[in-house]
Amino acid sequence: MLALFVVLQVPPLQPQAPAQSGNHTANTQGQQKPEQSPAPAVMVNKRESGDKGSDKDPVATQDPDKWVRRGFWINAGLTVITLIIAVATLLQAFSSKKSATAQMNADRAWVLIHGIRNPPPLDQCRGTTAPGIVYEVKVCGNTPARIVRERYRCRIVPAVPGSTPPEPQIEPVPTYKSEASHFGVDDIVRATGTHWGVSIASESGILTFPEFLDLQAERSFLVAYGCIEYKDAFGRDGITKFFNIYRFASGGVMTSPDGTRLSPDSGFRTENRPGYSQTT
Repeated sequence: MLALFVVLQVPPLQPQAPAQSGNHTANTQGQQKPEQSPAPAVMVNKRESGDKGSDKDPVATQDPDKWVRRGFWINAGLTVITLIIAVATLLQAFSSKKSATAQMNADRAWVLIHGIRNPPPLDQCRGTTAPGIVYEVKVCGNTPARIVRERYRCRIVPAVPGSTPPEPQIEPVPTYKSEASHFGVDDIVRATGTHWGVSIASESGILTFPEFLDLQAERSFLVAYGCIEYKDAFGRDGITKFFNIYRFASGGVMTSPDGTRLSPDSGFRTENRPGYSQTT
């Protein structure tokens, strides 16, 4: 056991490096220094001294302002192209909408006053008959119309004091009293070319002799007006307003060589008045 203990206590022998020749010498204590690996060779690519600046990036050596200018013109070109495309798109949309609107206007319905029928001459109405007017209503176009509302009025109004020539004194905004109509509410009326007659009598009733004299002297006027509201087949609102005034024949009777009467007879005339005349 003692021998085994002694053996275990003896340090192991260090491996000896082989003897070197030349510049290497042995250690003074008989031990050799561990062998060192040679340093790796570094390949240095030296450029010729005459090629100055060739080791720089060719892109980096260019003028920076040149690239800024290029970027500006590229962005400007893309912006112009985008604007051209946007304008072309808007023009196409506008043209399509305009064509669709024109087609709807061509096909839509129009409720119009095609004509009027006059009462008997007022000198024949006095004391016996209430004067009035008959409106001939016609639906035009290629589609039907839905009547929403009708209003009419026929009455005697005074002349505007001091007006020359005399003019009827009417409100700036028309007032209607007659809601009775030829068409029922929400009636669908087709454009068949038929004329519907709507008769409106004077509110004052039978014409008296003093009333007749005032009308004849234009101290008062017999006026008739109305308003028809409707919707076309495309859901758009339409309105037709109309105004008529009774005028007496003035002067003698004028005729053409073939005997056709040129001077108008006494009766209602269609006149345009702000707020009273409109077609949409």
